[in-house]
Amino acid sequence: MIERRIKAAKLPATRNLDSFDFKVTASLNKGLTMQLARCALVARRENVIAPGPNGTGKTHLAPGLGLAACQKGLKVRFTTAPRRK
Repeated sequence: MIERRIKAAKLPATRNLDSFDFKVTASLNKGLTMQLARCALVARRENVIAPGPNGTGKTHLAPGLGLAACQKGLKVRFTTAPRRK
């Protein structure tokens, strides 16, 4: 079931949060990220938006959060928002 949810989520890669180097992006709050990975925001019907410049780890963290949600039995859909001028 977990593998089916991961495939349906259309994650760009199966990356977990354990492989993310929080030291590289010092401004990223590791505690908040790990709190998001617990998926309590789903019950509160909240969204996660990750704005920021290239190279800050957004495309690593988003699938990591999605993977954590899939492992908790939640349905996930990964998408990106192209930058508009």
